[in-house]
Amino acid sequence: MAPVTHLLLSWTVSVAAFKSRRNRMLVSLSGIAPDLDGLGIVVDAITGKTAWYSQYHHVLGHNLLAAFTISLLCAWIAKTNKACVWFASFFCFHLHIFCDVLGSKGPDGFQWPIQYAYPMMTDYNLVWSGQWALNAWQNQILTALLIVLSCYIGITKRICCLEVFSTRMNITVFNVYDKYIRR
Repeated sequence: MAPVTHLLLSWTVSVAAFKSRRNRMLVSLSGIAPDLDGLGIVVDAITGKTAWYSQYHHVLGHNLLAAFTISLLCAWIAKTNKACVWFASFFCFHLHIFCDVLGSKGPDGFQWPIQYAYPMMTDYNLVWSGQWALNAWQNQILTALLIVLSCYIGITKRICCLEVFSTRMNITVFNVYDKYIRR
């Protein structure tokens, strides 16, 4: 699934679990952290000689070791509810993995396997034969539903997923909403 879908999904989970912006931010980021291994695409584009994206995406960041590491880091950074932040981060990380197994097939039909036991075992892959394409209607419907849910959360709680990146962005969204839409 697309990183935006992962962000919206993990952010809605974090809103249900935490009042603290810091904890919501940490849990939301843990839901998109597995895709850090996809940044190899930038190196590939710059050098034109490497294949880091095809070699390491769904490998380095999409495994149990990464799940524990990211969750521990989130719990360590959290100021309150550290155990809850760890569990929510671990859950959102695995929600990311689950969604990728469901719907991240490439346009060429390649089913992205998840090397879940990496680096301990490199031959254990999570893959589903019914995996739908990244741009399939299922992913589009899920993303649309998450956008609607995010709008509902925004209207009722006056927070949006942009709070993950900046409180100022969140405030700006609602200043614009108040000025032009709410009146």
